[in-house]
Amino acid sequence: MAEFLTCLDCGGLVPQDTATCPHCGAIDYRGLPCAVCTEPIAPSSVVYLPELQRFFHQDCLTQVQLSPRPCGSCGALALDAALVDCPNCGAPLDQITCKFCGHAFAPDLTGCDDRVHRVWQNGIELYRDLARWGEAHRVCAEARPGFARADLYQDLFAALQADDWRSADRWTDRLVRYFAADCGFLEVPTAELQQIDDLWTTYSDGQFGWSVQAAIWIELGGQPAEPDPAIYDALAEFVGWQVTTFDPDAAATTDWQRLGLWWDRLRGDGPDRVVETIPYDGLIFDRSAPVGQFPYPGADTGRNFGLGRSRQDSWDVPYLAAHWLPADWQPTEPPLEEA
Repeated sequence: MAEFLTCLDCGGLVPQDTATCPHCGAIDYRGLPCAVCTEPIAPSSVVYLPELQRFFHQDCLTQVQLSPRPCGSCGALALDAALVDCPNCGAPLDQITCKFCGHAFAPDLTGCDDRVHRVWQNGIELYRDLARWGEAHRVCAEARPGFARADLYQDLFAALQADDWRSADRWTDRLVRYFAADCGFLEVPTAELQQIDDLWTTYSDGQFGWSVQAAIWIELGGQPAEPDPAIYDALAEFVGWQVTTFDPDAAATTDWQRLGLWWDRLRGDGPDRVVETIPYDGLIFDRSAPVGQFPYPGADTGRNFGLGRSRQDSWDVPYLAAHWLPADWQPTEPPLEEA
């Protein structure tokens, strides 16, 4: 039995191998792909731009033609992709064209996008956000195959399933850098942090995850979103990010030694506590690791930014604690000032 297709122009049924619609004569009765949304266009409705050699729905074409571009000189928005100069001050406009539809657009107006495209570079699979990299309108990029949220977490999911904590840590770091690329870690949506944390806590049976680190921070007396170097040092030692190689207070075991230590500090020449940051390769990438050791800040480079040494592409535990407050947590009341 012959299979039939529907002509997008007249709606009639057309045998699959037929070159033209027998009802209306349309040649491209199955439709032509729109350069913006990729959906088929009925032949009678198609808009063809010969200079770009692309087909468009009229609505899609209007959308990209009116995509705003800011003038680098005066800041005015040009609302016509065909403009070469700013209509306000006459300065030349940036002519960055979308790789899919061929129209000019402004990459800095696409904002934080949560859709990515997978590419291979030098034998390494990378994530690239075409909108952020200045290659496409968002509407064009989102319509392409491979742009799906499942892709974003696929490698992290696979690493955690396999108990490959090192790979999972590095994929987490890449995701953090991705989400914070345009807005900084503190502005990353809580939903994204929660998604990553849910994967970590689920596959580690509650041993690893940001929420685990946040709970330790609170348990040690830390306050959400309030830096505290002493609490951080305690947490870093608890989770195995650093180790104390010399503690003068612990070394002073007699009253005379404690008195001498107190006197040395009073004179300003007492010995200091010596803390050593554990290198990334020195961490324990199996279930014997301390609770809360992963995710590790700055996994791609092995840097432990930690509290007081934060960067935009890392995270700080006290700020994470603000996302995962214990049910019975109460803020610490500041001491009352005496009248």
